[in-house]
Amino acid sequence: MRILLTGDWHLGANTWRQKTVDRTPEIQSCLTEILEFLEESKLQGRPIELVLMSGDLVHYWVPMEADKQKWLLDYLYDISSYAPFVAVLGNHDWRGLTSIDKFARARNVHVEDRFRKLSIEAGSRSVGIVVLPYFDARRMLREAGSEGLVGARERGKQVVIDSLKRARDELSGNDYVVLLAHGAVEGFAYTQVGGKDVPIPVEVLDLFDFAFLGHIHDHVEVRSRQTQRLLGCYPGGVAKLDFGEEKSQQGFCMVELNRGQQPIVEFRSFRHQKALKTFWAENVSGQLLEELNSFTGYAKVVLRGSTLSEAQRLYQIESVVAVDLRAEERKEGEHEQVTFMSVEEAYVHYLDLEGVEAPLRKALIDKFLTYMDKARGTLS
Repeated sequence: MRILLTGDWHLGANTWRQKTVDRTPEIQSCLTEILEFLEESKLQGRPIELVLMSGDLVHYWVPMEADKQKWLLDYLYDISSYAPFVAVLGNHDWRGLTSIDKFARARNVHVEDRFRKLSIEAGSRSVGIVVLPYFDARRMLREAGSEGLVGARERGKQVVIDSLKRARDELSGNDYVVLLAHGAVEGFAYTQVGGKDVPIPVEVLDLFDFAFLGHIHDHVEVRSRQTQRLLGCYPGGVAKLDFGEEKSQQGFCMVELNRGQQPIVEFRSFRHQKALKTFWAENVSGQLLEELNSFTGYAKVVLRGSTLSEAQRLYQIESVVAVDLRAEERKEGEHEQVTFMSVEEAYVHYLDLEGVEAPLRKALIDKFLTYMDKARGTLS
């Protein structure tokens, strides 16, 4: 059985505060490549039988503009003309997307925002799908009282284990039973940060024929710690939304399931995805300007010895969306004094000194920026 996995579209995303860019055209161009792949597979006599979307169809919790909403609905109908389409909502998604589900099921489009069990006829096979939306530990806090966020995460994890086991058993009459989830598998990226995410225990993935996952913006294959069996994968997303994703792999996956055999995953990156690149320089030189003007993706420039006004002028170059003036370091006696332009810059500098790498670095920075925004809102 051939199943296509896509996820983390973030349609409607506007990225970077200093020079905002609407990423919708890029995202739409990438998603069109999925339709091309579906048509190509059909013509080759190896059609995709089911399309699964692992969360974050859109980027904001509020409705998109009408033209973007129409594009999305038309796109989902285009996909469902090839195969049934099932999506789970992620932590970014506008809950109003579930209204699509009320009238689109007749056209094989399913959009789920709750823990559910589905049986779908796909080709000549029946597929049981356990749908697990993003699980915020703060929901457990509201019920539990004073156990704290760590305790809530642990209790939430046990709820996930028990619920998935029951659901798997109830769907055992299907040819295949798979998991469709938006969340971080325990031991990966975001679960190392702590915070509000309830991690998906890796051991429960072994209950399913395959786990189709979203939330981590990098193509990752999840394997059993004991047997190394391939348990599931993340497709990684569509557009690289932040420079912490500069080196990540993003695309879609074709997953082939055959009873009694190892799943086969074929990963395809997007041709229309724009690259991100960080340029490091001591100051604004002719060579730097030439490189920035010829770069066709989105550029971040880190300057070690330049002025604020010189740095700001770089935003006039089309590719430049972020400019950082790196902390100036100098020795005074036996003490090293470091000057920063902001608290955020100091925190990033600290992570660099500790050797923290993406995607954990990005997750930590995002969490820190969230805390800073809340603090400024309280003080204002």
